Amino acid sequence: MKFFNLFKNKDSTPSEKKIKQPKKTKKTKRETREIRFSRAKVTKYVSLLVFLLIGLSVLFNFIFFSKYQNISNTVAAGEDRIDSKLLEVDETDWHLSDSIVPFTEDFLKDYYNVPRGVEEREERQAKLNQYFVKGFDTSRLEMLDEFDGERNIKSLRYIDTDYTDRFNMNVHFVASYEITEYIVTEKEVTKGKGKKKKTETVKEEEENTISDTVEIVVPVVTDGEGYAVKGNPSLVERNLTADIAAEEIQLEGEEVSSTEKEQLEEFLGEFFTSYGVSDEKLPFMASIEKGLDKMLFHSLAIQNSKIQEDGDYKIIVDVVYQNEETSFNSRFTYYLTLSKEKNNYFINEIKQGGF
Repeated sequence: MKFFNLFKNKDSTPSEKKIKQPKKTKKTKRETREIRFSRAKVTKYVSLLVFLLIGLSVLFNFIFFSKYQNISNTVAAGEDRIDSKLLEVDETDWHLSDSIVPFTEDFLKDYYNVPRGVEEREERQAKLNQYFVKGFDTSRLEMLDEFDGERNIKSLRYIDTDYTDRFNMNVHFVASYEITEYIVTEKEVTKGKGKKKKTETVKEEEENTISDTVEIVVPVVTDGEGYAVKGNPSLVERNLTADIAAEEIQLEGEEVSSTEKEQLEEFLGEFFTSYGVSDEKLPFMASIEKGLDKMLFHSLAIQNSKIQEDGDYKIIVDVVYQNEETSFNSRFTYYLTLSKEKNNYFINEIKQGGF
């Protein structure tokens, strides 16, 4: 059979030949897109995101409201403090003003001026009643029954005001006054001669005058509309002069050479000559409109001089001036700032007491 099949195959026609079929390829699996999240998961995450956004919104609103409330409270507190200060200023405007000085000065004039006559003293006491608070007994200010004389104010000088609170204060003045007391003495005087000789007792009046200067403190109260003396004045003793060591002013910068110092002294001599009489040369040497009057330049001495980093000069100079109409000389100290251009100096600033 095998041979038969072999010959059969050889004699067969081309049409009878077995047609070679193309190889069937292996069926490939259909490509599908893999979905990472399901619809349920998406819905879940979207819901979480929405709630997260809502939570953040609530949180931000809470933070904003807290900050807004804090700022609002701070502003409100600030406004309250300002209103309180304004109210305090308004309430204390009277006693913080300078009007306390003339009030106390007028009081002290009437207080220190004590006349000799009885009627005049009664008028003074009635006048003093207008200064004191209601109910104050001005008859106890002095004990003048045995005093035959008078007291007169010579000068008053205001020192300061010490505020104990918003409505009460102690006003300090320095008062200079004189007290004159009249002392009556009896003397025996012999008159006539011989049988007509007679001894009589004669009264003589002598004056005893003293002067004194004291610091007196007047307690004053205010109601916001006016003032009143609320009690007896008191005397204090304090020394307003302090023992303070002098501090030498130190200037920073480069030292001025001896040659240039001589040039500066020459220039300053010309300047202070013009400065003493305010002549027409003054504007060409300094940026000032007017100097002194009737002061003749005598001499000067440079205490200290330095060249600054910007090229300007700082100079402390003592100047001796003589009054034009007398031979009286006085020494003054000036603090100068100069600039230099082409060997020409110019005073930009002149000060007193320091730079």
